Amino acid sequence: MKKLMESWRHFLKEEEEKAKKEKEEFEPHMMYDPETGEGKKAEKYEDHVKMDEKGWTHEKPDLEEAKNKDGKEQGVDGKACWKGYKHAGSEDTDGDGSDDTDRCVPMEEETKDKYDDEVEVKNKKSREQGMKALLQKEAALEEKTDKDRMDCNKPRYIKEGEPGYGKKQKVVKACKDGEEKIVRFGDANMENKSDSTENKSNFRSRHNCDDKKDKFSAGYWSCKDW
Repeated sequence: MKKLMESWRHFLKEEEEKAKKEKEEFEPHMMYDPETGEGKKAEKYEDHVKMDEKGWTHEKPDLEEAKNKDGKEQGVDGKACWKGYKHAGSEDTDGDGSDDTDRCVPMEEETKDKYDDEVEVKNKKSREQGMKALLQKEAALEEKTDKDRMDCNKPRYIKEGEPGYGKKQKVVKACKDGEEKIVRFGDANMENKSDSTENKSNFRSRHNCDDKKDKFSAGYWSCKDW
């Protein structure tokens, strides 16, 4: 179960980074309904996401059969097969040797495949939403459990898999006046050089450490760490 949760965390992180990159690189463009050929311009990234969820594509479809204004496919007889039906050949009904009437049959398989695809998309979203909710619940439970184990006002490094890992460097259960609060502080990518008098002085001056008195603030603990 733990490995599964870690895999989902990794997957969700990749999806978030992918979506963030797509949003940053987004440019307005046309998208098309593969069934009708209708085109709309995605002015914003959110428009692109909505149309993509509906199955719209970036390539304008090459519709093989003409469609009348009602969207019904039209054959050699000038009449139309209703939505949900497709042409299944033509036949000669007046005996002149030329086909003059189309036969229309239900698109059962195509309709079924489309329905199955829609169900799978909904199921995938449902699974992802369920897993996100589970991860959030697990993170909240994990934080509570760790909070109960932690000693007051004793910072420690954030472990891999814990909330804040990769962003913040340390975590502490701050305690004052009978209250307690989890505080994460310090840039995970910044090296602590407080052993250098000059670096320590510059850091404390730059962050106004003499004014950081609140134990429930990240600034207090960052300054204390230096």
